[in-house]
Amino acid sequence: MKICTECEFISKEVVDGPGGPSMALVCRNMECRDPVSGEPLPCGFARRELAFCGISGKYWKEKPVQEKTHVIELVKG
Repeated sequence: MKICTECEFISKEVVDGPGGPSMALVCRNMECRDPVSGEPLPCGFARRELAFCGISGKYWKEKPVQEKTHVIELVKG
């Protein structure tokens, strides 16, 4: 199953809503943008609508695997 939180295009951003600004998960894929404003769409909306990613996740792309390291890098500033 293709889950938005495992997609390369997901981003957590502040968006304006009816109750004011709030944090939301949005899709950064160029095919999943508001057709009028060009702004990124919330992931839930993009996955519900067939015109965008749809339930099948047609634009879904797996995030690259990042190796976990236990090294702390100190930078002299």
